[in-house]
Amino acid sequence: MEKLQLIIVFLIVVIICSLLGEIKGKNNNCQDYHPQKKNKRKKTQDFYPPKKQGEALEENTYYNSAYYKQTLYSYLDVTTDKGKYGEYLIYDCLKDYEEMGAKFLFNCYLYKDNGQTTEIDVIMIHNGEIFVFESKNYSGWIFGSEKASIWTQTLAVGRGKPAEKEHFYNPIRQNELHISCLRKILGNKIPMHSIVVFSERCTFKDLKIDSSTAQVIKRDKLYRIVEKIVQQSKGKADMYNVTNAYNMLYPYTQVSERIKQQHIENIRRDLEKQYRKTE
Repeated sequence: MEKLQLIIVFLIVVIICSLLGEIKGKNNNCQDYHPQKKNKRKKTQDFYPPKKQGEALEENTYYNSAYYKQTLYSYLDVTTDKGKYGEYLIYDCLKDYEEMGAKFLFNCYLYKDNGQTTEIDVIMIHNGEIFVFESKNYSGWIFGSEKASIWTQTLAVGRGKPAEKEHFYNPIRQNELHISCLRKILGNKIPMHSIVVFSERCTFKDLKIDSSTAQVIKRDKLYRIVEKIVQQSKGKADMYNVTNAYNMLYPYTQVSERIKQQHIENIRRDLEKQYRKTE
């Protein structure tokens, strides 16, 4: 009788441990891709590299990335700054292209005709072509059109309260300016592709895009869009163009803090002027 009781107790313990292990395993697989959230995420996103699905950004992975080696932003800087984290996620989505000879540049400050700077968030040079990414790691509702100088982000703040609105430059025009500045340095022979990348958390509302060359997408579509462009490219890989373009542009990523702060101040002042014109 005692042996039977011991067997029953042992089986109960085994069952409880098994259940606890299953629950723990489910919790580990349900982390959101953002390092500060642990909510259950939806299933595989469209053409997003599967090896990062459901995983938080690991510190060691970050410090081994080209993004860190070039920007020297700390892990804490990136995981607590929406803008920097959006740039890193673009790189993370496309970093497999590094194995095929691609090179990345981040926060590239180029000079405009008026002497002020414009900043390119992410550049990928691959297969003799240049991909220019404008990162908008925004949530909420996004309103805008290709012709409007100012776009709007609307954020709900609670029932019965007016929504918060933030205004920002037309990102399509921003990237047109970026490409124009790049051509002054690199010339007109290298094909360039403009892609504006928003977060999956936002919703496009009344977004009017007429041009076939203006790519405005959410980040979960990025891998597919880039892969489609790469596959349609008729040119063969030109490592000279890749290396030469990278070497010419890299110094523009290593500017002083004074230039960066002046750039931010110019954006704030110019955005206020542009918004007053639209009122």
